[in-house]
Amino acid sequence: MTVHTHPANEHHRARALYVALAWAARGIPVFAICIGWDDTKYRTGGTTKRPLTANGHLDATTTPDDIRDMFLAATAPAGTVIACGILVGPAGYLCIDIDNKTPGVNGYVAAELLDLPDTYTVRTPSGGEHRYYTKIDDRPIGNRSPWADRGIDIRADDGWTVAPGTHTPWGNWVRNDDAQA
Repeated sequence: MTVHTHPANEHHRARALYVALAWAARGIPVFAICIGWDDTKYRTGGTTKRPLTANGHLDATTTPDDIRDMFLAATAPAGTVIACGILVGPAGYLCIDIDNKTPGVNGYVAAELLDLPDTYTVRTPSGGEHRYYTKIDDRPIGNRSPWADRGIDIRADDGWTVAPGTHTPWGNWVRNDDAQA
């Protein structure tokens, strides 16, 4: 496995903290993660993501002082940078993750057939999208997707995504409107 190296420098920590505080102010629980690059993933490589906290996404919070402490204490392994993860389900949202990185699978085709409504959409570095929707009631929604083999995953209760606004050396998670600019 070839992993591209990049120092987890203070620029990425500061950006991740800024992004975390912005989402927490909107009521979205956040936690520290690291992102790296792995040449062996998918067709042309892909990002690897993992929590940097003792309890993973269970350490997510909206408390500013706890967020500052978490991100200042975070240590990213070599070849990764510090970033921000968000918990969508507890904040009342779910995320439809559309991918086209697996050979022979294009989540955009499946999404078109599902006729998903327009919503807040984030472009991912792999060319996919995260589409965020408001949950319509308190029923639990798992992370299993009946369309996973078609390039569509669900992140909801007990699931997390990379926070919109995240920038890494390997790509950015930016609002679709901003990605077009």
